[in-house]
Amino acid sequence: MALDKPEAVPVDTHVWQVARQRYGLELGTAARSLTPRVYRETGDFFRQLWGPRAGWAQAVLFCAEVTRPQGAPCASARPKRGRACHSRSHLGPS
Repeated sequence: MALDKPEAVPVDTHVWQVARQRYGLELGTAARSLTPRVYRETGDFFRQLWGPRAGWAQAVLFCAEVTRPQGAPCASARPKRGRACHSRSHLGPS
């Protein structure tokens, strides 16, 4: 991952929205798109939060976000007892 740079945190609109919605990050709340400053500060936020493996953690968070069915609760919501966190029911028949 990330060409042997596990601290690299690529920031796109999904990652930016996750930072704002789940972590309360207020960077660029008035902006309509990512600016270089917001990109840099969002990456710095995740590197400070997750340390040297921030790129790996960001990849997991990104995948959880883009595969979550529209309207489903965020991953921060606790699953009901007995249900797996990695439910694939939204992917259709296997």
